[in-house]
Amino acid sequence: GHWREGASRSGYGACLTAMERFAEAEEELLKAHSILVDQVGATDIATEGARERLVVLYDAWGKPKIADDYR
Repeated sequence: GHWREGASRSGYGACLTAMERFAEAEEELLKAHSILVDQVGATDIATEGARERLVVLYDAWGKPKIADDYR
């Protein structure tokens, strides 16, 4: 639950998105976002990055309505 775990998961999730492994990316990115919100807050730059990665994921996955929830 440390913020560094969240940051690492966020980066890994971005890699999985790039490889089009969307379900795995979603799991990592949602966990990352949750950890970062808990550890550093919703407005921290790391949390904002995780949120942006969720938008990229859902746009790439063809789920724009879910992406809009994180915009």
